[in-house]
Amino acid sequence: MKLVLSGSIEDNCPTVKATINEDKNLVFNKKGGLALTIDTGFSAGIALPKTVLSKLNIRFVGYENYTLADGKSIELEEYYGDVRVGNNKVEAVFIEGDYLIGMEFMTSIADVMTVDFKKEKVALLK
Repeated sequence: MKLVLSGSIEDNCPTVKATINEDKNLVFNKKGGLALTIDTGFSAGIALPKTVLSKLNIRFVGYENYTLADGKSIELEEYYGDVRVGNNKVEAVFIEGDYLIGMEFMTSIADVMTVDFKKEKVALLK
């Protein structure tokens, strides 16, 4: 299997790092200043605060209903944009929220996720 994305466990949360490049795309890399939590309970793509979304080259595509962990349903704006993972460019769905990576994005780039609690490492593999 090939390593696609790796991160660490910080405060008991699997986390990966990202930054924004000169093309205004989100780029996952180990030295990035943005820490995104891998959230298997989040079904969508990538959630980021509005202040971060405003810095990205993304396009508005419409509204979608989402169900929160407490069962409440809300309507959120959806955006599409490119994300860099290694040498690959992947189109992702973005919504406003906490710094999260959801199942839709993870399954678009990887087949397997491993979590090593002793070494405090997480990896997405293809």
